[in-house]
Amino acid sequence: MINILPVKKFPGKTRRRKIQEFNLMEVRLKAWMIRSKIPFRSGQLHRTKEQAEWNVKKGVGILNSKHRFSLAIDIWISPKGWDIIGWPRSKRNVPNQWQSMYRRMGEYWEKMGGVWGGAFSSRWDPYHYEHPEHK
Repeated sequence: MINILPVKKFPGKTRRRKIQEFNLMEVRLKAWMIRSKIPFRSGQLHRTKEQAEWNVKKGVGILNSKHRFSLAIDIWISPKGWDIIGWPRSKRNVPNQWQSMYRRMGEYWEKMGGVWGGAFSSRWDPYHYEHPEHK
């Protein structure tokens, strides 16, 4: 059973408020991962327009990624502190034990109201965690 405190919903739709809410969700996820002894590293909290354009050209991202607005982060399972379990993005590259761990992380994130990339229908992106209300 996963015990999750509700995330405070900041009133209004300003970008600043969404970033505050997202940061709180991120900290809660990482604290839960530490308590659960899941080794991780994270990155790509913010992405420039140029980085997004480069990712589009390489076929690994979208132009209006929530990373561009500081409303998404990538968090990888990293047992050694420098490695990334599951790269490149393909389930066949991820042993079942790690797929299960990514799924647990995603379930925790979704219970806080976030959007998890492991549930995307377009492609499997289990490292991606984003704010749910960015439009």
